[in-house]
Amino acid sequence: MKKAIVFSSVVALAFAACKKDIQQANPGTDLSLNAATSFVDTIVLPQIINANMTLTPQHLYVLDGKVYVTGGTLSIQAGTQLEGVYKSVPAEASALIITKTGKISAKGKENNPVIFTSHLAGLPGGRTNRQPGDWGGVVLLGDAPTNKPASKTVEGIETAIVPAGVDVTYGGSNPDHSAGVLAYARIEFAGAVVLPNNELNSLTCAGVGKKTGLKYIMASYGADDAFEFFGGNSEPRYLIANSQNDDAFDFDFGFVGNLQFAVSVRNSAYAFADANGIECDNENPSAGATPTTRPQLSNLTIVGNSVAPITGSLNAARFRRGTDLRVRNSIFIGYNTGIAFENTLVATTPLFFRNNAVHAFVDSAKFVASPTVGPWGISNLAVVGAYPTSWLNNANPATHATYKSSALVYKVGGPFDPANASGLKPNYSGLATNFLSGVPYIGALGPGAPIRDSNGLWTIPNNWIAGSTGAWVNFDPQ
Repeated sequence: MKKAIVFSSVVALAFAACKKDIQQANPGTDLSLNAATSFVDTIVLPQIINANMTLTPQHLYVLDGKVYVTGGTLSIQAGTQLEGVYKSVPAEASALIITKTGKISAKGKENNPVIFTSHLAGLPGGRTNRQPGDWGGVVLLGDAPTNKPASKTVEGIETAIVPAGVDVTYGGSNPDHSAGVLAYARIEFAGAVVLPNNELNSLTCAGVGKKTGLKYIMASYGADDAFEFFGGNSEPRYLIANSQNDDAFDFDFGFVGNLQFAVSVRNSAYAFADANGIECDNENPSAGATPTTRPQLSNLTIVGNSVAPITGSLNAARFRRGTDLRVRNSIFIGYNTGIAFENTLVATTPLFFRNNAVHAFVDSAKFVASPTVGPWGISNLAVVGAYPTSWLNNANPATHATYKSSALVYKVGGPFDPANASGLKPNYSGLATNFLSGVPYIGALGPGAPIRDSNGLWTIPNNWIAGSTGAWVNFDPQ
């Protein structure tokens, strides 16, 4: 929940104050300026969608301002591209908002994802390259429980400009809420800072329930968080946060869901704004609201930098303001501070944080005004100082292309190798095994390609990035 990415001197950010108004598209006109993609025509989506609508890949779809799905299902076929128009006033940032009474069914494929990105026509100063914060992102609203009143509006949406009759509140009493499905999708160059601590993220989930399908989603180069969850109890899997300006995964307002298999990486050529791999709060400013935020996290790989801390990066994970937590079988590496516990509410036994590997350049664990709970966990591997080169392959390669093969997988013979008898082993005891998949490794990725059954489904989610045929995973979007 912070500001804008500051590019290094190699790449300059230059947001000009002026912009061109979008032209209304005519059949046969491609306003995307994307020479690599050919569309039959460009369609500007209506501001309000209140009945079933299907988007198909031969058309380019444009979000000119906020588009609200208030009824029916917005079905987005594999390979379809949606682009948000740049707005000079952040409160007016283009975004796709699925309200509590609408649904999305965006079902991409491994080799043909759904892509949400910025619109190249009308960028400030005539710019022809996409940059963080060009548009607002995707917002899912639901009526699953939170610890806030059900009349609350999510961050980044200014009610003064919401069309009459459109309900943009979230939260309720329905843990089985479904916002639909978002699978094999990329969300790129999103995020909008309306005011400090009032921003849109690449993907915002507010009051989203456990029957919402969220898997294989990659958020790249966002101006705020990659994924933020305001309450609810959703259960996403296979998420990638790539070089977002702020936090990779942010949990607030009574989120009690589960997350397994997730990766966060940062481009070391950029400076960031107070960025954490994980940020977790119960409530701000008070910490006593219920339900208490308690994400259950397993098999995450949170990577900072291999040489020295990236400017503006803070903690691999930060738990604060009365939050609870359950973190297992994960790798945190390359930040100044590994895990920061700040006024956290934790179990009386050190089972809340266990079987994790934590590297930090300065502090592997830091307690700030937290209750005394004894050890900060058990069966963890902690290293302070120089980057542990024996942990992962190619964790910070010169180009991101190698992330799709051996990067972020444990090194053979290293401390995470299951064949290493004295190494760190995963432990799923006490976790929600009805959701979690037990795998014989810690971190998000195991070795080799996924194992597929006769239906083409992965039976063991090993290196689910390397298993991609190339389309839904893209660490260097244009």
